[in-house]
Amino acid sequence: MTSNGQDTTRPRRTKTRRFLVYGAYAMVGLPLVGTALLFARMALGPINVTPLVRPFLPVTVISGGKKQPPVATLGLSRAYLEWNGVRDGFTSPLMLVLQNIAVKGPDRTVVDTVHEAHVTLDTLALVHGGIALRAVELEGVNLALRRGKNGAVGFDFDTPPSAGASDSGSVDTAGLDRAVISHAIVRMNDQLTGTHWVASPLDATLHMASAQGKKGLTGSVQFAVTGEENPDCHIEVKANSLPDSDGKGITWHLVTNAVKPSSFSHISHDLQHIRTPIAVTSDVNFLPAPGSDWLMPGAMDLHADAQSGKVTAAGARYFLNGGSANITLRLDHLKDGSTPAHIIVHNITANLRNPDLPEDETRGLNLAVSGQVDATDLINPTTVSGQVIADIPQVYFPDLIYYWPDKAAKGGKKWVTKNITDGVAYNLHTVVSLSSKTGWNGVDVSNIAGGLDAKGLTIHWLRPISPLRGMDAHMDVDGLDKLSIKFDHGYQLVDRTGKNVGQNGTGRIAAGPGSMDIVGLTKKDQTGIINTQLDGMLQDVMALLAEPRLHLLSRHPLDIRNPRGRAKLQLMLSLPLKDDVSIDDMEIKGHADITQASLDNVVAGRGVRRADIKLDATADGLSLAGHGVLGGLPSNISYSTDFRHVPPTGLLEQAHLTSRITPQTATAAGFATGDHFGGSADAVVDYRQYGDHHGLVDINLNLRNSQIRIPLWHKAPGRAAQANATLGLKNGQIVAVDRILATGPDLDVRGKARLRPNHAPQLIISSFRVANSTGHAMLELPQKGVTGSVIHVGVYADMLDLSPLVTGDPSDPKPAQPASTGYHVPEAATGKLHGPPGTAWAIDLTANTLRYNPDKPSLKAVKAYFEDNGQRLEKMYFAMHGPTPVSMTLTPKGAGRDLRVSIPDMGAFLSDFNILPDIEGGHAVLSGSFDDTEASAPFNGRITVTPFVLKKAPTALRMARNISFYGWLAAHKTSEFMVTHLVLPVTFKDGVLNIHDGRTGNNALGATLEGDVNLDKNSIDLHGTVVPIFAINKLPGKLPGIGWMFSPEKDGGLVAVTFGVAGQMNNPSLHVNPYSIFLPGALRRIF
Repeated sequence: MTSNGQDTTRPRRTKTRRFLVYGAYAMVGLPLVGTALLFARMALGPINVTPLVRPFLPVTVISGGKKQPPVATLGLSRAYLEWNGVRDGFTSPLMLVLQNIAVKGPDRTVVDTVHEAHVTLDTLALVHGGIALRAVELEGVNLALRRGKNGAVGFDFDTPPSAGASDSGSVDTAGLDRAVISHAIVRMNDQLTGTHWVASPLDATLHMASAQGKKGLTGSVQFAVTGEENPDCHIEVKANSLPDSDGKGITWHLVTNAVKPSSFSHISHDLQHIRTPIAVTSDVNFLPAPGSDWLMPGAMDLHADAQSGKVTAAGARYFLNGGSANITLRLDHLKDGSTPAHIIVHNITANLRNPDLPEDETRGLNLAVSGQVDATDLINPTTVSGQVIADIPQVYFPDLIYYWPDKAAKGGKKWVTKNITDGVAYNLHTVVSLSSKTGWNGVDVSNIAGGLDAKGLTIHWLRPISPLRGMDAHMDVDGLDKLSIKFDHGYQLVDRTGKNVGQNGTGRIAAGPGSMDIVGLTKKDQTGIINTQLDGMLQDVMALLAEPRLHLLSRHPLDIRNPRGRAKLQLMLSLPLKDDVSIDDMEIKGHADITQASLDNVVAGRGVRRADIKLDATADGLSLAGHGVLGGLPSNISYSTDFRHVPPTGLLEQAHLTSRITPQTATAAGFATGDHFGGSADAVVDYRQYGDHHGLVDINLNLRNSQIRIPLWHKAPGRAAQANATLGLKNGQIVAVDRILATGPDLDVRGKARLRPNHAPQLIISSFRVANSTGHAMLELPQKGVTGSVIHVGVYADMLDLSPLVTGDPSDPKPAQPASTGYHVPEAATGKLHGPPGTAWAIDLTANTLRYNPDKPSLKAVKAYFEDNGQRLEKMYFAMHGPTPVSMTLTPKGAGRDLRVSIPDMGAFLSDFNILPDIEGGHAVLSGSFDDTEASAPFNGRITVTPFVLKKAPTALRMARNISFYGWLAAHKTSEFMVTHLVLPVTFKDGVLNIHDGRTGNNALGATLEGDVNLDKNSIDLHGTVVPIFAINKLPGKLPGIGWMFSPEKDGGLVAVTFGVAGQMNNPSLHVNPYSIFLPGALRRIF
């Protein structure tokens, strides 16, 4: 139609444009209409979209690479869409329901399934072409996963290297506010540990929450994990959470069942050492952290309860009866991304059983541990520090072997558990400091401090020596390297047998105070240093030092015998704490204070009494010093010996002794000095022994302050005098005596001793000058072990002055002479046996001059020899040439001994010695024999004298001679009396001299004599006759057969005068019977 109202035909171009417009509207409108119709349909209920999805199935999950089939694909059986826009509004989310989801592997078999999945999508995101998850719910999940050896987790099938994940587009999970998994089963093929695990059932409900603008999760999780190879490997975990009431965070509460960590040892090998069920309860608090949109763990409180089981730690196995732990972890999230951690161990308690006495609670151990640890970062710290405090109320030392970790001071544990065999430790408290500059792997112990008390300890300080018993102790841990034990109130038992102390049995020594330090705890082997004081009897302390294990007196024994007294010993012993300890590994030091000691055989067989000595001993040597009474003499002594190997010329041992000798000390020593010694003398003895076991002893006696008065020599105090000698030793035996020297006023004695193997020892005085005596001498002692040896003395003097011995010192006042009680004849002179045999001796004397009395002439050219067989004088020879010759001999003969004494000029002998100066001439001879068959050895002999003259005869004797005309004519000089014969037969026995048939006289006058002289009783009982006109008067007595009637006395006369002498020898009474001259012959015996 036109404007004028008429119809006209439209052009073709107008129709085409209209068609295009309508087509465009259809292309835009139809999807909108379709979508609108779809939403309208979903508003009425779920819609099955499976036909729409199926063309796109299966979906590639893992591609197989270029031109390769996919490795894993995902398929499903049904898909539903649901939208509640009509009810909840247009922006309500779209829910996609997928059923029977299956994942197929390379072989197209189903490996994972999900029974049903509900996925909630953001509708607006879909409108804008994106996918944003709002919620995910999975039900009936069955997954099979694999952890490779590289730790990566994926599906449980092999994936070729070229495989890659399929690009499924971008999925936004930021709006996900809920996730639910129910009835899930997850199987894990853990190739890293070679195990298979099943997590079933697995249920979780998680909700997105916020606190202080940070996101977090709340809800609950519950699952159980079981090992397929080991059904006992089972853990159940339950966790739930709620926002904190103050809105500052979220707290998760987690609980597990009681699980043996050793069941999970395939995950971590270290878990095999924990074989006790442990249940854990934990509260983890999530808090806002800088730089994170999520709440981060800020604190965790952990509580664990352990049941009965076994735990291995530090190399030791423990039997746990039960225990618990309460630990708190605090985390500070800093802006720099680090997370400093503070761990607080409120308490860890453990009750450990004694494996040998599991039912005895008193023999168990209760351990309480607390502490704290700080780290600059929880995961990668640079610095870690902290401390752990451990307390044990009580433990028996024999049980420490079960509780002491093997790797903690291994040597110390071995020594303590082996050698402290009894006792109780209590109040054990230990603080262990930890530190590291290199993170968690570098955490190490930086310090240890603490201690314990103990009582009733038995300590084997050096086996096999008897242990210290009954000790009370306190132990301190002093740093990483040292453990100190102080002890007291104990005692040590000592076996005295075989220890050279003169007693057997068991001794007891008080022990303590003392200490033991175990050092080197951080090293492989530890060292023990023991210091203790021992107090007891000297014999017990020396028996201890003689223990073979100490290598002191057992290795180098002293010759001391029978030690007695008190001793305090300070003993130090350092040794490595290992089994095979040699003497070279040990250091031993001992110091003893010995008081009021008594020791035998200290010096030359003499003992020490009332000694106070300080003794020091080490493995290298021994030394002592002190003072005491040595052999009765107060002395100071020092001694040292080297236990080490010394060269032949090196000094092995030495001693020094000093003593001041006074008359009192000499008397106490058993030397009765009387008036012979006064003042004091200083004795010094020095002893040295060398490595070749040769030794020297220097003896010096300083007599300057001495006053000496002996018969042969005397010295006033203040005048220098001394005596010296040097002894040579070999292996402790005297092999030489040299440089014997004694000097002083009128004194010079020099000599030496000759000591040769298999020879008798000899003392040789090369020269002597003692007052007036000069010469040389020799003394030979019996040879040891050789029977029949004698003591031989030889004196060879130019001048031998024995007058002081015979007459005494002329300067001494003459004491009043007591009344004589008898004349004792020495048994050596008579040969009388008395007691057992003694030592045989012989004396050989040669003197050019021998003075025996200053008022009488000296003997000249004296030669004498005396020999005693130990029972009696067996042989003798004596001769002198002046002032008149005399000789004596005693020679064995058969069962007796013959004695002969000859004085060729009796008159000269009696005159020279001022005995009877008025006798001239006469050869006197005493001859006879001793009968040794009897113990008293009686003597039977006679004295004969050839004619001699009495130059001044008494008047009565001359008148009796002149009665005879023959006698008057025979007298040459009226004042002289000639004795033509003298015969005295004598016997001697038991102190009685008997004269029988004694006769003397000349032709003019004769006499007879007989009777007894008792020398022991000083009495005399003699009788005889005086025969005048002897030459004629004796003739009737010579008549054969009847002569005795005229002269009953031998060589008597018919007419004679009898006399008698009786009484004490110093005042005898003389009785003469003049009337007997009128009784001839035998009548004299009657009347």
